[in-house]
Formats: sequence, structure tokens, C-alpha cells
Amino acid sequence: SERMRHDHQLNTIATSSSFHIPELAIGHLLHHLTDQVEYHTLQVLLYKFKSIFDHNTFTVATTQMSHVIETHPHTPPVSKYYPGNRTSNSEMYLIITKLLHSELIRESQSSYAAPALLIKIKDNTW
Repeated sequence: SERMRHDHQLNTIATSSSFHIPELAIGHLLHHLTDQVEYHTLQVLLYKFKSIFDHNTFTVATTQMSHVIETHPHTPPVSKYYPGNRTSNSEMYLIITKLLHSELIRESQSSYAAPALLIKIKDNTW
């Protein structure tokens, strides 16, 4: 359904939806309200915290905990290379660039690796 499609898009990294603009996301949340006073009251409150509805930026909780996995003296297992097509490789590059830029991930200095595969979903997004 149309509603499920929009809800799903809000939880993806990149969407073709316009709900990444906080004002549009808030408008979508309030569209069912018929009482203008209630609509305006909630709109003012939600606009006050509109950064929460900004799906253009990523947010992550931070912690002071340090975590290390000791792997020595063992050598890393051999990881199979998974070739992709030009489109999926391009999409993977864009996703990784966004995640690096938003500091959700960082470049690894580890010799260990794991494959990352993209699966195209029904709405033609990755």
C-alpha cells in the first residue's frame, strides 16, 4: 500500500521520497487532523524538534566504552570476492560514502573482511 511504501522509505539510507525534508515529514504525520487548533498546536511542537524528523542526516548514540577483539596469532580467513555489476557497485560506493561522511562507519585497518551484498527491493531501491 502507499502508506507502507512511505513508512518503509523513511527507514532506508537513500530514498526517492521527499520525506527527508522535516517539514514534509511533519506535514505527513499531521495530515489526518481535522481540528485546526490541534493541528497548529502539534505543528508548533513538532517544528520545535524538527531535527528529529530530518532523515537527511544520520544520528547515532555514542559511548565511551572501548572494545577490542584479539585475533592474533591467527591469520584472517580467506574472503571470497563477490563481483557486482556497474549499478550495484556504484550504489555501494554512494552508500559507503554517505556512511563515512556521517561518521557511522570508519575505514578499517584490519586485514579481516566480510562481504557486503546489495539486494534490490520491490521499489527499485537498494
